[in-house]
Amino acid sequence: MSSFLGAFVFLVLIVITLMIYIYVITVVVRYTLFVFRYINPKVRNFIIIMFLLVTIFKLVGLIPAAGIVWFVIWMIYIFIKNRKSSKGWFINGVKDIFIPPKSIFIVGTKRTIMLFFIGLLMINSAYWLKERYQWVNEKHAYLDAKEYYAVGNVLLFYRATLSSILSPENNLLRPMEWLQRAIVAKGTALIPKDDAEPAMWNYRFFWYLYARNTHLPTQAPNPLGKLVTTIVPLKPWIV
Repeated sequence: MSSFLGAFVFLVLIVITLMIYIYVITVVVRYTLFVFRYINPKVRNFIIIMFLLVTIFKLVGLIPAAGIVWFVIWMIYIFIKNRKSSKGWFINGVKDIFIPPKSIFIVGTKRTIMLFFIGLLMINSAYWLKERYQWVNEKHAYLDAKEYYAVGNVLLFYRATLSSILSPENNLLRPMEWLQRAIVAKGTALIPKDDAEPAMWNYRFFWYLYARNTHLPTQAPNPLGKLVTTIVPLKPWIV
């Protein structure tokens, strides 16, 4: 497989990853709106305020705790609302509030999804070609590796954008990081081992996200991150 074709395959994987992110976010928003329509406005405002406070105190570490708080509040609300109802009220209340209709998971027709995929691929292809024009030319060495460097910059754009809001170590960004590591592994394999250029790749695609945020990686990743990296072993790209 030529480097150009390999880079294009990674571009397609980037677009698919973006579509999965967009789909999950859409479903979560629709599910949240589905659940919220059952909640008393005062309770709803209390949940929103509590969630914002928890998020402010610890953006990443307490998200599971925030989820538990939400669940407890919903259970209390179901109990208060249905305590005088007929037998089986608790199970029925849980089903009514937490189990959404299948339509929530349908975000569009196959034709719409395909058109969206093609449009997203075209937009990212334009960005990729711009990067290729800058890096894959006679001014640079190891042009086969630069094919992967160019497509890596496409993914880095999204990671850098999201890491300006979330921590680069946030588990929500792990799939993008894994894909970035695969691109870097493929590209640096085409560079001689005695060359220092892989160090520049490491800074560009990994350490840059910390440098721009002026903080170091944490020494103790949260349990979910540790669990995922145990199940899917990843070698650190530290030069």
